[in-house]
Amino acid sequence: MAGKITEMCPHWAQDDHSCLLSRLGIYLPVEEHIEIYCEGGNFPSCSQFMTYANAAENDSSAIPVNQRRHPRI
Repeated sequence: MAGKITEMCPHWAQDDHSCLLSRLGIYLPVEEHIEIYCEGGNFPSCSQFMTYANAAENDSSAIPVNQRRHPRI
């Protein structure tokens, strides 16, 4: 009996359980989200993926840019 093969999100850092798409702070998905989207192969339906990955493919300016005059330290 063959096991179910699932495709993992290419933006999921499994070692530290973080989403590498998050650019405006930390994104901590709940366990259900990780199971369904990050490790479950349904990542194209993930809100983070749709917002950042698809926007980056279509238009690199769609990702918000830091508009501060001076960098925050």
